[in-house]
Amino acid sequence: MSLFDGYIQQLQQILGVPFQNGGFHLSVRWDSVEEARDRLVRLRLMQKELRMLKKEVSAHKREMRSEYVNQRQSVGLGVGSAVDGASSACAKQ
Repeated sequence: MSLFDGYIQQLQQILGVPFQNGGFHLSVRWDSVEEARDRLVRLRLMQKELRMLKKEVSAHKREMRSEYVNQRQSVGLGVGSAVDGASSACAKQ
């Protein structure tokens, strides 16, 4: 399972609706004041869970970006030392 699929599954659990046609469709209905209050409590809980998931996704993005930069730098160092080695070999001749 890809990372994207994992996040989609978490969203499906939080929202309680399936991922269809590239997104989620959530509708809320109520017939009484009590039902409206219950729905509001549930929506606020969903908001908190979504915020936590967003923080998790943001942290993962930062981690991926950091790994990318580190890999780029290590490749750059390898190329630089190879170029230095070639230039010093040319200087000796």
